[in-house]
Amino acid sequence: MLLLAALMMVGCDKVENEPENAKKNYLEYANKSRSITEAGQIFYGHYYSTNSNNITLVFATEEHYVAFEMFVPNGDTKLLEGVYQPSSNYQAFAVTGGGVFDYDDNEVYSVKTVVITVKLEGNVYTIDIEGKLDNNTNLKGNYTGQLKWFDESEDEVGNYYTITEGSNVQTIAITSPQQMGNANGFIVSFTNSFMVNFRPSGTATTLPAGSYPNTNATPMPIGSSHVSMNISGVSGTVNSTSGSFNVQKSGSNYTVTFNFTTNTTPVRTVTGSYSGTIPLL
Repeated sequence: MLLLAALMMVGCDKVENEPENAKKNYLEYANKSRSITEAGQIFYGHYYSTNSNNITLVFATEEHYVAFEMFVPNGDTKLLEGVYQPSSNYQAFAVTGGGVFDYDDNEVYSVKTVVITVKLEGNVYTIDIEGKLDNNTNLKGNYTGQLKWFDESEDEVGNYYTITEGSNVQTIAITSPQQMGNANGFIVSFTNSFMVNFRPSGTATTLPAGSYPNTNATPMPIGSSHVSMNISGVSGTVNSTSGSFNVQKSGSNYTVTFNFTTNTTPVRTVTGSYSGTIPLL
């Protein structure tokens, strides 16, 4: 996977670097500092695990490709702001490995341990790297700029949702969702602790396709959704403060994707998807 990621970087946009002594857009390994010439992230989806999404962060210098296996919560397709820690588990905000690939001499140095700090402003990343290679030499670097994005996922839709608070991630399966009509439209029960009220425009016998932004307004605006859920460790009913549900429908089958934040302190981010039938009670 890492070598494939490195090969995909060929032809990526070049990075305009500052002088090396400015310590911007550089990688230092094997006791030498090298300028980063290309940078990208490759989205693989659930290649390793159904509990998170795999992204390979790749940098190129004049001599090598450097790649890191990283993980983000389900529902996310690009690196998020945060601190990615070394881990053997495929959990969100983990770095499970990496390597330095010499494409002239075919030498490979494995990453022994690394911490990668990611900051994001708009579509501009600031990335700091501190670690060691398997030969116990230091690996460090800094990059500021955009990352070319590649999609190598299989376009799968997973039947689960994740609740993220910092590095704490809960993953809950969606197994038998159901829908029922009410005065505002339809209530979909994704699990016993996660229900969404949809208010579509017009009349329908089942939940119609559409994009439903979340609201806490009373009465609910037409074309909106309202979340009511319970989260382990949080007292009372939790509602959303932003985000939306995207509902697609083909015959009796639905594809639902969603992303929203909660009214809790601290704020949680909830992302997820479901593909299948949603029977009407």
